[in-house]
Amino acid sequence: MSASIASIFYLSLVTVLAAKVSTSCDVVDDKCLKCLCMIRTGCDIERECTDDGQCGLFGITKLYWLDGGKKVIIGDNPNAVGAFERCVLEPFCATETVRGFYNRYQKAVNPLSNNTCVDLVVKHIHGIQAKEVPKVLENEVLDCYKHLH
Repeated sequence: MSASIASIFYLSLVTVLAAKVSTSCDVVDDKCLKCLCMIRTGCDIERECTDDGQCGLFGITKLYWLDGGKKVIIGDNPNAVGAFERCVLEPFCATETVRGFYNRYQKAVNPLSNNTCVDLVVKHIHGIQAKEVPKVLENEVLDCYKHLH
């Protein structure tokens, strides 16, 4: 099994588990999370933090983690040193961070497109203040979404 297929399988399992325990009003579906991860990092579950502070399979920064609700792995403390890294490098916690971020900001800005997933990916990559959808990115999201089962 290739690394990409294994990563998608693992992310599928994580998103199913996350959906079962998520406490927020969730607007982010599993296919969208898979596309976000594929576009950001190729769903590389072994990805560490980069020099510019993007960590894990979603490329989450510390500010994004804070905005996403300072999610932590079970038994951790959000104020403990290293809590950010431990969370965003663990796929379940990283997934909950993305859900928390989008659930927090989905109504704060005008939709950029007619597709919630496109909006999520654009806001994830370009920030919550993004004003337009790059056509190449929109096509990449829609193509990914269409081909996932």
